[in-house]
Amino acid sequence: MAEIGPSLKEKGSLGSALYAVLDDPDLLVEIADWESAEAHEAVMRDPATAEALAPGLELLASPFKAMILQGTHSAHSAHSAHSAAVRLYWAGCMTVRAAF
Repeated sequence: MAEIGPSLKEKGSLGSALYAVLDDPDLLVEIADWESAEAHEAVMRDPATAEALAPGLELLASPFKAMILQGTHSAHSAHSAHSAAVRLYWAGCMTVRAAF
């Protein structure tokens, strides 16, 4: 994924975080923030993305599950009042092989 990381920002990625599930050590959850659902879909349709993700997908014990989440993203500034906007986030759940 490192090869496509910088270009993801150019294509609408606002960043992502990977979380381990405490009661299931084989389960990982990635939460990714995108400018729009269309930007995410375009990247996922790109053959270069499939090629870059292939080595990581080989480590999965079961098919990758993805969902769209809606949440509130808060912006704080020392010079302005608290503001919040509804955002859509993409979440992926993956079970990794024990040998990982």
